[in-house]
Amino acid sequence: MTYLKSFAPWIVYAVLSSPSNWGTAAVIAAVVGAGVLLSELRQRRDADLLAIAGIAFFAVIALIATSDPDAGIRSFTSALSMATMAVVAAGSALAGRPFTMTFAKRSVPEHLWSTPGFLRTNAVITGVWAACFAGMAVATGAISAVDRNATAAIAIAEVIGFAIAIRFTDRYATRKRTAAGAR
Repeated sequence: MTYLKSFAPWIVYAVLSSPSNWGTAAVIAAVVGAGVLLSELRQRRDADLLAIAGIAFFAVIALIATSDPDAGIRSFTSALSMATMAVVAAGSALAGRPFTMTFAKRSVPEHLWSTPGFLRTNAVITGVWAACFAGMAVATGAISAVDRNATAAIAIAEVIGFAIAIRFTDRYATRKRTAAGAR
């Protein structure tokens, strides 16, 4: 579950954000994202796309919140953040560099990194993450449209979406490793 650190800025924002402090929460999330990115660069000399997207996303949200604290999007930042992650995940898969490969390379021997099975496994896992992010974007957007202060319902939708993606990732990767070891 080395990928969970990359979600730190998104989690920080989800926990800290409210209609009255969304700009501050975005600044803190961007700083946390920068810290995660710098840590990854120091430790492994590679950066995951999600960390970079998080920094950019939260910097933009912080700028919007600073310039207009009552901006209409403030109630939809959860949906926008999930949509951003869906686009990043889907785009990385379409570009042939699934974002999950950064994390998978940390637990898989280097000689497997360019094999069709490794690439296919990451494409499938990234596709599931993209679908979960998209589902969370739709769910949190719909919840926000009905009740702009329904933070508990938004949190539940996000927890369910992440739980599905994490569970699928763990099970699918284990199944693929077991199948590869049986050969």
